Amino acid sequence: MPDVLESLLLRLEPFKLVNSLTLLHTSSLERLPDSPLQLELYELAEQFDDPTYRQEAHYSLGHTLYLLGDITAAYRHLQRGIALVAPEQPHSVIMGLMNRDVAAHCCWLLGYPAQAQVYVREALETAQKQSDPLNVVHALY
Repeated sequence: MPDVLESLLLRLEPFKLVNSLTLLHTSSLERLPDSPLQLELYELAEQFDDPTYRQEAHYSLGHTLYLLGDITAAYRHLQRGIALVAPEQPHSVIMGLMNRDVAAHCCWLLGYPAQAQVYVREALETAQKQSDPLNVVHALY
């Protein structure tokens, strides 16, 4: 394996590891929004200067805050993730779908059903353009 590729893979692994840990902790609601793990995820996303990693970090925090009941703060992070969608990058598009999905729930709970409907429609349209039917299921959830 070329040295440049190996170096890149070694740099990417910490982000993937920390992201996986945040998802694990989110599912059990053990992580607090200001935990070192969350901060590390953001720092790694910033180090790579990669909008898709930033999207993942915003989704992770937004989804966790949503589950913890801090709907307004969750919505702010999810909006930031949506703003980073790069249509030419499939993973970014899927992250945008996921951010829109939870943002729709937030809008509904905040008393903005019309905006929630817009996010649902956008998520569904995005999912239908993808070749994976699971994305449509996720958008409809």
